[in-house]
Amino acid sequence: DRETAAEEPAPQPFADRITVTATRDERDLGEVPSAIAVVDAERLDTGRAESLDAYLNHLPGVVAQTNDGASDVKLAVRGFGARSGFGVRDLLVLVDGVPITDADGLTRLDQIDLAAAERVEVVRGPASALYGNAAFGGVVNVITRRGVPGESILTARVEAGDLGFAKAGLGATGGSVERRLAGSIQLSSSRLDGFRRHNDTATHRANGVLEWFATEATTARLLANLSRMDDEIPGSLDRAQLAADPEQVRPVFELFDHRRDDDRRRAGVVVEHVLGGGGVVEARLFGLTRGLDHPIFQVIVQDADRWMGGARWSGEAAWGGVAHGLTAGVDGDREEADSRRFANRFGERGDLLYHADETVEAWGVYLQDEIALGDRWTVTAGARWDAIEMSQADLLPGGLDVSDRRRFEKVSPRLAVLWQATPAVTLYANAASAFQVPTRSELSATGGRAAFNADLGPQEARHWEVGGRGTLGRRLTWETALFRTDVDDEILPRTVIEQQTVFGNVGETRHQGIELAAGWRPADRWRLDATYAWSHNRFTDFGAHTGNVLPGFPEHRGTLGVGFEPTAALSLGAGVERNGTVHLDDANSETHRPTTLVSAWASWRWRAVELFLHGSNLTDERYGAWIAVNDPNGFHFLPAPGRALTGGVALRLGGGR
Repeated sequence: DRETAAEEPAPQPFADRITVTATRDERDLGEVPSAIAVVDAERLDTGRAESLDAYLNHLPGVVAQTNDGASDVKLAVRGFGARSGFGVRDLLVLVDGVPITDADGLTRLDQIDLAAAERVEVVRGPASALYGNAAFGGVVNVITRRGVPGESILTARVEAGDLGFAKAGLGATGGSVERRLAGSIQLSSSRLDGFRRHNDTATHRANGVLEWFATEATTARLLANLSRMDDEIPGSLDRAQLAADPEQVRPVFELFDHRRDDDRRRAGVVVEHVLGGGGVVEARLFGLTRGLDHPIFQVIVQDADRWMGGARWSGEAAWGGVAHGLTAGVDGDREEADSRRFANRFGERGDLLYHADETVEAWGVYLQDEIALGDRWTVTAGARWDAIEMSQADLLPGGLDVSDRRRFEKVSPRLAVLWQATPAVTLYANAASAFQVPTRSELSATGGRAAFNADLGPQEARHWEVGGRGTLGRRLTWETALFRTDVDDEILPRTVIEQQTVFGNVGETRHQGIELAAGWRPADRWRLDATYAWSHNRFTDFGAHTGNVLPGFPEHRGTLGVGFEPTAALSLGAGVERNGTVHLDDANSETHRPTTLVSAWASWRWRAVELFLHGSNLTDERYGAWIAVNDPNGFHFLPAPGRALTGGVALRLGGGR
């Protein structure tokens, strides 16, 4: 029942559930030849619904980090994304199948309100054959709640806790059978004082979905999202500062008022039509605008507009007595920005140093064929062609013209085999290639030059994986994956010049490892969950660093959780997360010690009211939650808060789950 599932310490990443991320259409999880996990609605409904790290850190091979508990989360999967100094790299993030990742591959997660989410799906491993450049290390898809015709649900949620955290949200879902309409809307506002000086964060969001069931075969869905984040940046510390006083802030961050004020607005429509022969045609078009005011080493000001769309067809055919499931599609994306950089005069705009029209344009075409070889075997073959062009047109009068342009093209193939060994066991193997281009900010980080870094190119990968998932009896579920990814020219930060990171290609690297997950119900009221990931990530050709560990990601990582339901209304749980040693630089000259984090939670429900309490870092571990790799001055650590409690109340009126 719901109370039991709501407080389970880990999501069940291997049960028979529906997913849309791995194949760009709906199917049972057991039919997907990839490592994929699902965080479902029951878990998302309980606890602190503010940042993804609270929900994804229980998945094998996934590390989600936030230094203050706010929604600006750094995600890494199998070591990919660990290099990021801010936001998410190497991973494509979708909301309802539509990218919120920027056209050049960077994602800021403050756009996502988990209170509006129905589930979160995570694909571990390259997905460029379907999604292109940004899906180099995997895909995260957040599915929002949808209304049901003839059913109305109203929700209200208030939560508060340590570090000045407070969040309030209102939501509604419903629909009309006569008008063939269904919709949902979610409004929220949150604030976090943080545990450090110069660490306040305020976030406001609105999410809406309206569906029109025009006919039995045609559905139109309108989606809209608004978000605003005002975020003070306290910056990183060195080892001595972290040990002495993790609440401190280096003077430069306060003196020059480092912060980020980010407004984003997105709206679009998705139309789906079921063809007479059972095929499906889908078309989508979205428009986005953004306003950014971002004082850091300079004051970065940007006003951007973005259009993206695409079309997809899927259907079935039979040739020579063999069934084929075909998918073909095209994606287009164009972002234009008026970008300016000013000298930072104590947080205010000084002299204009840079002014340019910046453009990113991306096109992709993909084709996939799923071939059914009997009742138990399925072979999937596919490929995608991508072309990405970035340009800047210098608008600053006088001086050197730094207009520049770069273009990248790549074909990414994939081959997978799935075997239904028994009704309860699925085994798979896949091989794929992937690529990722530098972001605009990575190309522009040239140590003082405003033109693009001509020496920085894309990274390319060759990936192999075998794995399986299944059940043993009624009480044990399991998942395993064994993978290897060889990367040419992996992009890593190389040094920092006046607080500005410079990126470079580092030869050849190898990401390989084993991921295990299991869930066991020893009795009807108990549940145990455990995961373990061994990540053997190494430089295989990088001069003096050859053989060293890639920085920023632990080699060993495990979680253990227990859930107990003493009564039908009360659920209790506790969890332990163990992270192994993390190397901080390419030379492996410094490391961050292993950390052990303990959490616990409780939930009590009476009719339409639910009370919940969550405690994190209960042993008050002092550690760096977000690692800045390769900082030559040793400022590697963005400290995590100590022990923190959060509690709240949720009200649900009307029908629904």
